Amino acid sequence: MVAFANGSGGHIYVGVNDDRTITGIKEEPFDLEEKLSSIIYDSISPIPNLFFQTTTLEDKVVFIVRVCSTNRAHLQGAKR
Repeated sequence: MVAFANGSGGHIYVGVNDDRTITGIKEEPFDLEEKLSSIIYDSISPIPNLFFQTTTLEDKVVFIVRVCSTNRAHLQGAKR
């Protein structure tokens, strides 16, 4: 996530394996968004610009995190 924010931005697909097999997510999208938001807030500074989205692929729910590129340096593990 930090690399995307410090680079050209990008997308993270939760529920899709590295070999592009679609497995879907097991938990409710809202719960996953809350969990990820908490982890991001606690571990990345400054907080990158993110957009969360769900979509259905092959009848399975996939959670997408869009990380926007910024002109600020983001650090993982930074204390607030």
